[in-house]
Amino acid sequence: MRPKSLILLALALGCGLVASIGISQVMDRNGHTQAKLETVPIYVAVHNINLGDPIDAKMLSLQEWPKDKVPKGAISTLEELQGRRPRAAIIEGEPILEGKLLDKGQIADPIRSITKGMRLYTIKVDAVRLQQIFWNVLKNAIKFTPRGGAVTITTSNPPDRPGVLEIAITDTGIGIEPKMLGKVFDAFIQEDDSGAHRFGGLGLGLAITQRLVELQHGHISVESKGRDCGSTFRIELPLESASPSDVVPEGEHGQPGARSGRRILLVEDHEQTRATLVQLLERRGHIVAGVATTTAARERVAAGDCDLIISDLGLPDGDGHKLMAELHDRYGLPGIALSGYGMEHDIARSRVSGFFTHLTKPVDIRVLESAIAAAPHPSAVIQPQEPVNQNVLPSPVSNG
Repeated sequence: MRPKSLILLALALGCGLVASIGISQVMDRNGHTQAKLETVPIYVAVHNINLGDPIDAKMLSLQEWPKDKVPKGAISTLEELQGRRPRAAIIEGEPILEGKLLDKGQIADPIRSITKGMRLYTIKVDAVRLQQIFWNVLKNAIKFTPRGGAVTITTSNPPDRPGVLEIAITDTGIGIEPKMLGKVFDAFIQEDDSGAHRFGGLGLGLAITQRLVELQHGHISVESKGRDCGSTFRIELPLESASPSDVVPEGEHGQPGARSGRRILLVEDHEQTRATLVQLLERRGHIVAGVATTTAARERVAAGDCDLIISDLGLPDGDGHKLMAELHDRYGLPGIALSGYGMEHDIARSRVSGFFTHLTKPVDIRVLESAIAAAPHPSAVIQPQEPVNQNVLPSPVSNG
């Protein structure tokens, strides 16, 4: 069989090996030799790495890149990366570049130089919660803006409000009816309209976003001229003067966002799940006690050891719903339900039982942390808010 025919057969059969042989024969016959591709090993992120997170080997993959495609500053030695922190977020699949990393030992990016006469301001906020705020509002804007539309982000220091940074997120989407503007940030609000609307799901997305903004001592508002006129969400955060030596303090254990830890009782009968969640939450600055049964949970609560319950619903000696109803009624404790079920009737039952929110397993720790941030303290507990399916919290639907 002629080499050209062999190649065509290989392509038809999907046989890479035969195709390689055929191509090699054709190149040999034509007097050409295949140039050897020169590659260089560099480290690449295997998942998103947040600003300020310490880098470890589990976040990285050593990959061979064509030498002429390797970006400037790419790192190929693990020793150069271990324990260092990004000065900007690194996206999954992105090469790890020297210019994107802080020096070894640094935990925040210092301001190295300030133009003479410039007055510099900073905001001091919880980085994790701020990311969740913008993620919620931006994804909401994108969701309700049709193809061909636009989402615009602007920042300003309003002259009539000194000491404030304003971030405006404007979309050209379906807008909000005037009668609904005053209710956008209320829990469980949905538009009574048979057509397309800006509200859906359980009606908690913007209620939680507002709570997160308030935790940063900020304010969020919305403007819209009505149906098909787009919307603008304005987030205001307080400024404070900064000097070149100012460094944003981190929480306990070196974890951003751990400055307001909770005393959590985790009720989970699966030993490995319980141990993992305890460790992850403690690293975020919370004080966590883990128990496996309703009996042990009652004993810990009676001792006054917690201000928030996180509980599985199927427990070996009882029912998580009944446990939460008892603890909520007797001690005023808020709760977060963990369950493998996330249908509307499952979520509704959790709400009736006194849970503040409802997360479906497997639980994303970032989603759980956002739920903890939004949970009231016992002294502020009111009627329990409708629980949220895990897919709702990180997918910031406008009020859903």
